[in-house]
Amino acid sequence: MKKALFATCFFILVVAVVIFVSRYHSSTTTAPQQGPTSIQKPTSDTTPPESPDSRNAEEASGVREHQLQEADRQFLVEKGLHDPIRDLVKDLMKHNELIPCEGSVGGTPGFYNPDRIAVLSKDHVIADYDDGHVEGTIELTFIVSQGTISWTVVHSECGN
Repeated sequence: MKKALFATCFFILVVAVVIFVSRYHSSTTTAPQQGPTSIQKPTSDTTPPESPDSRNAEEASGVREHQLQEADRQFLVEKGLHDPIRDLVKDLMKHNELIPCEGSVGGTPGFYNPDRIAVLSKDHVIADYDDGHVEGTIELTFIVSQGTISWTVVHSECGN
């Protein structure tokens, strides 16, 4: 009887530790991802305009919301992008050289989290980057010509 009670208590303890560790790890991970990156965004390319309250909730959740309107999405499709949000996010994640800030503690600044990149319009993106230690924000404009994306940095804030 004591062994069964001990085994049950031990099992409950292990489950509680696993749940705690998985939640703690997912909320504090800032290191760059290894391997392929999956982009998990809503299936719709349009979102309603952002309110100040939603911006605070967005920052707290760690996800930036796209604000691309349907007319802008159509414009980008005509310029050669098949899925504008997905195409822009994937392309930006390949261009860490756009980040004007130095890495710290041997880290390399990069766009490691697709959920921290938001397409705002047919020519404007805001994104967060990190080097595993320090985070920053960058605003960019882009031009799409025959499916090719050219990026220009508008403003960048390097973290401390």
